Amino acid sequence: MACALKTYALKLTKDKSGSTGGSRTAPTPTAESVKSRAESTRVLNLRELLFLVLSLAFWVSMMTVAGCAERQLTAPTPQMDAAEPFWIRVLLAENLTNCTLKVPSSFSVTNTHTQTAQAHFDQVDVPINVTISAGRITIAGRAFRGNEVIILPHDPYIFNVNGDDYRGKLKLTVNPDGDSFEVVNVVPLEPYLAGVVGAEMPDYWQPAALAAQAVAARTYCLYIKRRFGSKRRWDVRQTAANQVYLGCIAESAKIWEAVNRTYGRVLVCKHPNGSEDIFPAYYCSTCGGHTENSKHVFGDSFQPLRGVRCPYCKDVAKLSSFFWPMAEFDKAKVSTALLQRYPKLKQLAPGGRGEITSITGATYCVSMEMKMCTK
Repeated sequence: MACALKTYALKLTKDKSGSTGGSRTAPTPTAESVKSRAESTRVLNLRELLFLVLSLAFWVSMMTVAGCAERQLTAPTPQMDAAEPFWIRVLLAENLTNCTLKVPSSFSVTNTHTQTAQAHFDQVDVPINVTISAGRITIAGRAFRGNEVIILPHDPYIFNVNGDDYRGKLKLTVNPDGDSFEVVNVVPLEPYLAGVVGAEMPDYWQPAALAAQAVAARTYCLYIKRRFGSKRRWDVRQTAANQVYLGCIAESAKIWEAVNRTYGRVLVCKHPNGSEDIFPAYYCSTCGGHTENSKHVFGDSFQPLRGVRCPYCKDVAKLSSFFWPMAEFDKAKVSTALLQRYPKLKQLAPGGRGEITSITGATYCVSMEMKMCTK
């Protein structure tokens, strides 16, 4: 396009008399001159067309390469020597009977109970079938002792499960039924955050927003790990049930910059015992004009998590996200779902039937705030 503009500018260059060529009287064209001009114009047009096509192809290829290069980060995974409290166990899948593993480096398989290496694999970037047979994890046709194994890739400590790349280690655990297993990504805290921040927020947003997201995600993760992790074989899910984690595909240079710039930073508040400590820093994309008190949703109570009015969402959120339709629930279906999820509720009713008698919605808006919520 620069050459085309330059050519156009030269056509408007003034002659020695100071006037443009269009203001002078043109000579009567002859048949030979018309033919010559037509041929030269055809050649020029073909040259310009060829130049434009080649230029367009060049810029498209450059944009494609640049876009891929930003997302395909193959730098070695940091913090692989971190202490146990700074490793996060992310549940990727449960109740699987098979999966496909591919590692860009050699890797070893270790029994988690004995902490001894049981095998070493040199298949690089080769799809390997992982199944369960007779209650044992089987990798590439080889069955391993024990109900749990750790797959440790070598540098750059990256592996692929069912088409998705992750950093750190892979833990496979046989479920109590002996017929299925769960898949857990054991990953250092900061690489985990890189896979969360880029999944929860576009990397083209302002650096301050990305940094705030990194701090909130770090705080939430550490709190949930400490509160629930000791009672189960994993700390957080990779879904919105906790916070979305997509692994390497969510990473970019801007995301890593936000994670590194806020390294080690968390949010704290005063707890009922007077001490300052981390808390579950819940967040959402849209609040509908007013955030809810966490006590009404999760049963916990923290000063920073009380409901407050929000004047921002209504100006930037999609209407379908800002305004929610009235929800209707069948009492019988709700009763069945709750009792399946929380069987101990049956003990609250006479005879152990555990039947819901009424459903009352939580209210938190005063009259003025209700107007804000329903505009």
